[in-house]
Amino acid sequence: MKNQNNKLVPILISLPAIGLGLAWNMNSTVVPLIVATVTKSSFLLGLLVSMASFTGLFAPYISGTLSDRVGKRKPFVLVGSLSGAIFLFLLGYSSFYFEMFIFAFLFYLSMNFYQGVYYAWVPEAVEKNAIGLATGFRTSFYFIGGIIVFASGVILFNINPALPLIVSGIVVIVTNLITVAFVKEDSNHLVKSTVKISFDFIKNKSAMKVFMTAFFLYLSYGFIMPYWIQYYEKMNGFTSNEISTALTGMTLMGLIFSILIGKLCDRYNKQLILFISCTIWLIGFIVGAFVMNLSMLWAFTLIFGLACAMFSVVFYVLIPAVAPKDRLGEYMGINNIFISLPQIIGNLIAGKLITNNAYLIFPCCIIFIIIAILICSIGKIKLNDNKI
Repeated sequence: MKNQNNKLVPILISLPAIGLGLAWNMNSTVVPLIVATVTKSSFLLGLLVSMASFTGLFAPYISGTLSDRVGKRKPFVLVGSLSGAIFLFLLGYSSFYFEMFIFAFLFYLSMNFYQGVYYAWVPEAVEKNAIGLATGFRTSFYFIGGIIVFASGVILFNINPALPLIVSGIVVIVTNLITVAFVKEDSNHLVKSTVKISFDFIKNKSAMKVFMTAFFLYLSYGFIMPYWIQYYEKMNGFTSNEISTALTGMTLMGLIFSILIGKLCDRYNKQLILFISCTIWLIGFIVGAFVMNLSMLWAFTLIFGLACAMFSVVFYVLIPAVAPKDRLGEYMGINNIFISLPQIIGNLIAGKLITNNAYLIFPCCIIFIIIAILICSIGKIKLNDNKI
């Protein structure tokens, strides 16, 4: 069944990304403030927040594979998003750490469970020549969610600690209900899978090329992302407010360029766009390694923001192009392993380096990015339609 109002579908299918942007970006804003009401331990905060990446290792893969087998996306999107919103509400009203940890774990589990299926539904909801556009809208809407939480999260928290979580939960519910109500599942795009759960995706050379490129890029991401403030306070003497303000450059670049990048992915060589995104990522980190003033820090965040936006779009455009048609949900879930695992590794290693050997962080990141560039550029990525 074709979706009516096809021109609106790329926008309608992307609406839930606003809720995702709100929910996930609270990890760096509201969640630390919530946890601080019951404990000042950085270790306990890190343990709680790390559950986002931990559940991301398996929940999207399970939900994606199950939705392939069932041949439906909507039920998984509804169950995951609604349960995630409920646990988000409960997290806001938790009064001691163990309670917070349980509800945070269930929130992260639910959101990862739903996100894998939702990301598989996006390319299926639109025509093949609009997958890039829809992915661009989804990425842009995600950044809108991030901007909202960065701009208002702390303000709402100061009014009532539970308020930003309640607002985010409501947005998650409303946006998903709108999408489920107005976007039909196209049976021509979704092929019911009969394949059993397996790890034979490692034999798919093109998919592994895409996944391993992501692995090494996100390894560099994991090295710096949680430690921006600590690193630049230590190495350059910037204030936390100056660093936080500069970080908005990343979000703005994603908001501005995601839709354009999506259109480019629909028209031009996707492997080339992947290579360009990795190259810009490298340029950003080279600038970041030699920051001497706030202008250079802003340059780093703007360049890195463009690279992140470009990669986020082309990565999710490439997955449907390299995945077997009846296993798209599974592959959308698998990709999260190659995004979450390197961030966990990077967080742990950089956490050790930041105290006494912070100068090693950027050289390590640059090496990882060069490896990613080599992976994506050596050999051709073969797409399902033999076009790239």
